[in-house]
Amino acid sequence: MELLELIQKFAKRCRKGPESAVPDEVSTILYLLSITVARTKCHARISRLDDESLRASLQWALAQSWLDGETRQLFLEGAAALGQTDEAAS
Repeated sequence: MELLELIQKFAKRCRKGPESAVPDEVSTILYLLSITVARTKCHARISRLDDESLRASLQWALAQSWLDGETRQLFLEGAAALGQTDEAAS
């Protein structure tokens, strides 16, 4: 859990940092991935992001064609845990 929280905080800082070396899309994926893994694997919340916002963010993430299969699968698990039924999650 501690590592997931560190990743989440790092990614959040990268997203807000105009001079970040990490592209915004990549830091957003890292941010969402840490939250999703915490929720699905550890049954814990590490973000104040509400379920509706997380659901929308997961839809965005799943629409990214450059995601690898393992990351996509984790996001699909997260979407299923939130009860997402949109086509983007399938």
